[in-house]
Amino acid sequence: SPGIVGKITTPSSDEVRFDTFLKDGAAVPPFHDSMVGKLIAFGEDRKDALKKISRALDELQITNIATTISLHKK
Repeated sequence: SPGIVGKITTPSSDEVRFDTFLKDGAAVPPFHDSMVGKLIAFGEDRKDALKKISRALDELQITNIATTISLHKK
């Protein structure tokens, strides 16, 4: 959603990557691409990658703007 990012906390694993332009205080304009970040996990197989992405979603926190983190946790 558009707005000013309050605080962003990203996952700390070497097997997870979060590609984004977001940082604390970044402005997300109302006419932005709806994908402002992409979370990627690497694993030995799909089951392993899903376990890592689940843990990474728990660690990923972005305040002051709406995200789809909770949707992906489900």
